[in-house]
Amino acid sequence: MTVLLTACSDGTDHTDTGGEPDLLGTFAVSVLSSAPEMVSGGEARVGIEVPEALPLADVLVMLEGEDVSTQFAARTVGHGLEGRVGNLMEGDNVLDVTSAEGNVTAASVTLVNHPASGPIFSGPQQEPFFCATDGHLEDLELGPVIDENCSVETVVSYKYLSEAGGWMDYPESGDR
Repeated sequence: MTVLLTACSDGTDHTDTGGEPDLLGTFAVSVLSSAPEMVSGGEARVGIEVPEALPLADVLVMLEGEDVSTQFAARTVGHGLEGRVGNLMEGDNVLDVTSAEGNVTAASVTLVNHPASGPIFSGPQQEPFFCATDGHLEDLELGPVIDENCSVETVVSYKYLSEAGGWMDYPESGDR
């Protein structure tokens, strides 16, 4: 009986050295809701591009050392994640993106959070600061002033420009 054994090789050394894993690519992090240095109100919408070969479940997102990965979900287009990062402290907040296996080059972005009342880019407010009274706000369809910064609760209303040239409330039924 004769047995013939043959072997083929592509010339690559497949020896597992236990060293660093092969890199699959690099993460790309972008702030979608504003420029990273102009975040306000304690939250930002963030997008993360993930290398195709990395399962989305292997992405770790950390905000100042706290795991916030559960605040992200798969994007409907492309291979990546998108989410809202909340509870930002005033000032610099570092968001780090890494992979569970360390096989993707990490990325980070510094989110600079400002109070919702500002200022963001203009510098300190001028003093004395004039705040409209609650009566003035009636015409603007806003509620009462709620703090010393003249803040009001967020109001969303939909308007359309009528054929007569005036602004009208957009009816819930959609009929105009």
